[in-house]
Amino acid sequence: MGLFDGFVSILFRLDASGRRVYAPFGTWGGVYEVREDDAERIQRHGKRFWVVWFIAVVVLVMALDWRYVLMAIPIMLAAYFGMAAWHVRQMTRLPVSPRELPRLSRVELERRYSRAVGVPTLISLTIVSLLFVAGGVWMLMSGAPPTESWLVILFFGLCTFSLFRQWRRARS
Repeated sequence: MGLFDGFVSILFRLDASGRRVYAPFGTWGGVYEVREDDAERIQRHGKRFWVVWFIAVVVLVMALDWRYVLMAIPIMLAAYFGMAAWHVRQMTRLPVSPRELPRLSRVELERRYSRAVGVPTLISLTIVSLLFVAGGVWMLMSGAPPTESWLVILFFGLCTFSLFRQWRRARS
């Protein structure tokens, strides 16, 4: 289990008859019946996509500036939807609208995400986030600009809270 498992875990749902379905384009596209081997392939490609996007974000921020990440978002979206279109090209499109699928609550989506990521990963990320909070406190005490210090403390404090909630959801 890992961080990117959570991103792809929420791509699939069950329709009213209990079939596993894939609706990659949200309410704008179709609903496709997914065989197990197709689901595994989509999950593999989805994880690779998110890993590449993560690396691209890190490289863009370090080599250029964070604004280049904003400019890369349309390219990322086009690549993601292109990949989804490639996945569904041979799947059976069902005569149902995405709006007709049983709705998943936000809590259920968060639970599925948290379980896919896994408790060990969530605990590790929570600890790293707490270390960044401690770093922000250290920055504040050592005379760094207070605005930056408080932003680090606030951002990673909220990350810690969110990760802790996910950790608890994964255990429930």
